[in-house]
Amino acid sequence: AGGIAHDFNNILSAIIGFGEMIEMFDVKGNPSLATRLEHILKGAYRAKNLVDQILTFSRHSDQEKKPLKLSPIFKEALYLLRASIPATIKIKEAIDCPSDVTMANPTQMHQILMNLCTNAAQAMEPKGGTLTVSLCQRDLDAEDATMDAGLRPGAYIQLSIADTGMGIEEGEIERIFEPFYTTKKPGEGTGMGLAVAHGIVNDHHGVVKVESRLGEGTTFHVLFPRLDMEPEPPHAKPVLPMLKGTGEILFVDDEESLVAYSKEILEYLGYGVEAQTSSKDALDLFLADPDRFNLVITDQTMPDMTGFDLAGRIHKVRPDMPIVLCTGFSSPGTEEMTAAHGIRLFIKKPLGPRRLAEIVNQILSSPENKEDANGRRIDH
Repeated sequence: AGGIAHDFNNILSAIIGFGEMIEMFDVKGNPSLATRLEHILKGAYRAKNLVDQILTFSRHSDQEKKPLKLSPIFKEALYLLRASIPATIKIKEAIDCPSDVTMANPTQMHQILMNLCTNAAQAMEPKGGTLTVSLCQRDLDAEDATMDAGLRPGAYIQLSIADTGMGIEEGEIERIFEPFYTTKKPGEGTGMGLAVAHGIVNDHHGVVKVESRLGEGTTFHVLFPRLDMEPEPPHAKPVLPMLKGTGEILFVDDEESLVAYSKEILEYLGYGVEAQTSSKDALDLFLADPDRFNLVITDQTMPDMTGFDLAGRIHKVRPDMPIVLCTGFSSPGTEEMTAAHGIRLFIKKPLGPRRLAEIVNQILSSPENKEDANGRRIDH
């Protein structure tokens, strides 16, 4: 999971980086381009959160939950789903539920619907059919709760996903939530989609029920505890202009596309940038003129020499040099190790241009980086 996260976050860094740059510099006066780019970036941010979910799933740690309206999450997921399933499959939706607030993680709710709907769509290939997605309130009394194993009497929200596929044999229904169990042909499924969805539902104190008839189709009912409250409206963060500055930066990462966008945005903001895809070449460049640079930004996982090793070699010559460590995946203890190596800041990828500009300005304008009489920055 860590290896996948590292590589995928590097890919996302380039997508988000160049995407945000297009958003900042190229979409003015072109609303259709702005709309398309918004969807691209929204998908990239979802993918970023999905990587975190994969790591959470592998570590068995909790994800933040908050009071959440489910209708907007599911509508957005269905919008994305339409583009990824065959045109032979018709989608019917009825998800305007008046009271649909539960304690949940938004990315995991999005993931449940995508996984269950993708599974339903695959069950209807190649002939096609109808995918029906509905959301409604359910109030269970003691008798209902007895019938719905694992539930207590009370208020619930029910998500139902129905397909008109071939159905599931009775003996297989008991196994469909097992990791890596699949009835699909090789190459058509991993057997993880339903297992992940089931795990998320359990973590949210809900249950999944399956109804299926051979030759007629399958329906998944997912029930979540309902909250009688409205979530707080999201507070839009003001988009602040990126602050320009001065200083010489050594930027090191083995991903060429990430280096390209980082160099471009930092030079646009007024900084001098030496960008290297080799940690060894970066060290040679630094050693040739140790007083030239005001800041080093480096990736952690690189061939030949890691970011920690590079930081150690640099600090032997310039103990005062502020260093920012970026990583697509951090194993337990990484943040503690950064402090032990004297690294100023530890940042998780993907890193967009606005965040990058904010970090650089924060460090180079910090009182900790005042210059001495010789013009050399001192790290107090």
